Amino acid sequence: MEKINRNKVILITFLKILCMLALVFTINNWANIKQSFSGEMPALDVWIDHSFTFSNLIFTAILGVVFYTNTLKHYKELAEKRSNQ
Repeated sequence: MEKINRNKVILITFLKILCMLALVFTINNWANIKQSFSGEMPALDVWIDHSFTFSNLIFTAILGVVFYTNTLKHYKELAEKRSNQ
């Protein structure tokens, strides 16, 4: 059986978490984003208060674990298929 590159798994998981955070930030601040298009820029604390709540941080941590386990499982399956061939 091949050795799995855990650094690659961690990097892929980190990129997935960053994409998820960008999506959550955009969804939570859509009203502020629309307001900034018209030239009215809300304060930075307003942007952060809506996005980085305790529940969102817990959600991010849980999804990080899920992403890591799914990616690791996927790479283990690929390694098994390669070793069988």
